Amino acid sequence: FINVGTSTVTVTGSITVDMLIVGGGAGGYRGGSGAWEGGGGGAGELIFIKDLIMSAGVYTIIVGAGGGGVSGGSTSSGANGNITQITGEGLNNNNGYIANGGGTGTRGGGTAQNGGSGGGSGHGTSGGSKVGKARSGTSGISHVLDSGESGNPDRDRLTLSTNTVNQEGHFAYSGGYKSSSNIGGGGGGAGQHGAIGSSTSPGGDGKQYDIRTGSVEWYAGGGGGGARTGVDVPGGQGGGGYGGSTGGGGPEPGGPGTANTGGGGGGSVHNGGNNIAGNGGSGILVIRY
Repeated sequence: FINVGTSTVTVTGSITVDMLIVGGGAGGYRGGSGAWEGGGGGAGELIFIKDLIMSAGVYTIIVGAGGGGVSGGSTSSGANGNITQITGEGLNNNNGYIANGGGTGTRGGGTAQNGGSGGGSGHGTSGGSKVGKARSGTSGISHVLDSGESGNPDRDRLTLSTNTVNQEGHFAYSGGYKSSSNIGGGGGGAGQHGAIGSSTSPGGDGKQYDIRTGSVEWYAGGGGGGARTGVDVPGGQGGGGYGGSTGGGGPEPGGPGTANTGGGGGGSVHNGGNNIAGNGGSGILVIRY
């Protein structure tokens, strides 16, 4: 299911399936005067379930749109991504499975939004206190402090990601931030946090699955943060949009997340001109049986 919006599917007899659910990625954030670099948007939450039993009946599916990037004034906000979900026939104790949309980034001095994966912090923000945090859309799924983040308890995640293809779980990580000036933080991906950057902060990588085509594909990468190096900042593998970067004062737009990956949009630089931050990529829901 790749088209944004609501649809239904009818199961005529009990079947066992594998299922991939990815929420819409968040839009990136634009920089503003005195706080020039915007944070990248977080990826949508990624859920993968093996051997799920779907009983006979009708199921409702919603594929979430990506959030819009900021193109207004310096104090306006980007948009979080939208949920992707499946409900019906008592699925998951009547709660269904809901992949949260990604959280948008922020500009200098602000706090990025929580989402599936969280958005990146803005210019002038060091430390993890201003990043967007990982939050699941499914009832009963908790976030945890990342024990691998020594000295940085503010960044959290859902299921611990490995490099295994087709790993089961609910996946989302927190946004990135800078360790020096003139950097917007990258958005979190399904597989890792947005980077802690010294000159740039790329988006966090997503995760790999072969459920859709039989070939391994990436999903749910975070958007890159805006920077002033003159070289676009990579989004995370899995459809994350690049962060805009300029060698001077800007403006420079961010790139969009890729459709049907849940990738976050990239942050942009400065508040003048048409420096639109990138839109988030739409979500997807795949059922294989």
